[in-house]
Amino acid sequence: SMRAVFGPVVLLTCTVALAARATPVTPGALRSYATPQSIGVEWDVTGDTDHDATTTVRYRAAGGTWRDGLPLFRIDFSGSNMVAGSVFFLTGATEYELELVLTDPDGGGETRTIKVKTPAVPELPTGGRTLHVIPGAGGGDGSLGAPFQGIAAADAAAQPGDIFLLASGHYGGAQVHFDTAGAPGQHVVWKAADGATATINDLRIRGDYIWIEGLSITAPDNAVRNEGNAVGAVVKGNHISGCHYCIHLNKGAESWWISDNVIVGDQDPKSGSFSGEGIELSNTPGHTIAYNSISRAADAVSYPHHNVDIFGNDIFDTSDDGVEADNGFANVRIWGNRIHAAGNNGITFQPMNGAPWYVMFNQIIGSSGSVLKVRDAVDRVLLAHNTFVGWTRVYQHAAGWIRNMHVRNNIWITLQGDYLWEDTNNPAIPDSYRTSLDYDGFAWPEGTTKPLFKWKDVRYDTLADLQAKTTIEQHAIRTPMSCFDTLDVAGPPPVTIKPQRVTLAAGCNAIDAGERLPNINDHFAGKGPDLGAHEAGGP
Repeated sequence: SMRAVFGPVVLLTCTVALAARATPVTPGALRSYATPQSIGVEWDVTGDTDHDATTTVRYRAAGGTWRDGLPLFRIDFSGSNMVAGSVFFLTGATEYELELVLTDPDGGGETRTIKVKTPAVPELPTGGRTLHVIPGAGGGDGSLGAPFQGIAAADAAAQPGDIFLLASGHYGGAQVHFDTAGAPGQHVVWKAADGATATINDLRIRGDYIWIEGLSITAPDNAVRNEGNAVGAVVKGNHISGCHYCIHLNKGAESWWISDNVIVGDQDPKSGSFSGEGIELSNTPGHTIAYNSISRAADAVSYPHHNVDIFGNDIFDTSDDGVEADNGFANVRIWGNRIHAAGNNGITFQPMNGAPWYVMFNQIIGSSGSVLKVRDAVDRVLLAHNTFVGWTRVYQHAAGWIRNMHVRNNIWITLQGDYLWEDTNNPAIPDSYRTSLDYDGFAWPEGTTKPLFKWKDVRYDTLADLQAKTTIEQHAIRTPMSCFDTLDVAGPPPVTIKPQRVTLAAGCNAIDAGERLPNINDHFAGKGPDLGAHEAGGP
């Protein structure tokens, strides 16, 4: 025993030192917020100087069956001292209960149950008027026989819940303003009529709950932008092209739904330009960015604030990065995106201003720089179930920043060898309570260039070397190159990458090899979750 070896005096000294270090947790204010598919919480704490407090999560639709969520993350970063995190894959317009159990081995804690209602997924209003619009400079009453002539005339007569159907033609040679606000569930809708090609240059949203759908929008600078407060806008199913900033939000934009658009910017993807964005969020909160096709921008999506969901987007041929989440705060969620041929990096974290972030189920191939850019001020991230593919080096530069992340169930693939991870240990990030890296899969061809890992400035030829000489990735596996149904990369960047899904072939050892992550991979089939972005046989 410690007493027998060291004697009572040393034991007493250790006990006093530990008592001075470890203080019980005291819960404070709790904030919650939601998108239609996610709920985020931030629960302030004091004490817990050794950072070993934990917070379990259960959630349910009010009155339903409790389900386990992923535990909250312990955050001590950028001025925040809290536990925080998200619950995923929820239903809109539904009240949920969250049971949060905060405990600390050193004492303190609380069980707190909160109710949070998710906002509805936007739907076209019912019960309002359906009105008609043609190009022009004034006049008309909105009927089919006497449609409004021009946007300004129609907007002057608009009421919440109205749906304006735009006939084919070009609407205005300068900025077109949408001023009349709708209301929650009663947007003012501006939509191309069936079969119509309605074209607008320089569209400006200047009110709350305005809906833009099915239009052809072109502009040399800002194609879609808000001026002043614009809460709850919907920008859906448009073709937005020729723009330097295609959707450019300003202060006052909040909780936009941006989905199903085709966005083609003005950048040559081989230019290396840092200027021009597909969707620039300008550090505004509450948005859903989903199912868009975004290409020929510098960054496809950039600068969320907090409570932002970026999922299901097809991002390719960008001159800078795929998703540039730089400067974001807590509960930024990036999942299920396909990012091909980013001119620099797939997803960037330089810097984080808050945490946690969630980066999950993304497939990133053919970045000229790195699949992830993590060079400055990176904190708690769930980095899980991603498929990362590099021609040579996959994850470059100061890779050790992921010592602050919870890393699980990813697949890292090099097609020609060289570093899967390159950690120059600059800046030197120590292992800490944050450090947790395991259950990944790594793939490289036989006879490839080595070493494959550089960790804390030490080179390791193989995964077995890394596991034998470090404490990370103890349950990781080498995944054969034969594991993938499709992996069609003809050469190094900027060679064109064909659209593809890097799915797992039958018999691959990455099937069922992942760690169970409640609420994150509940959809798994078989004995356990698969590694990578795509569950075998899944949608």
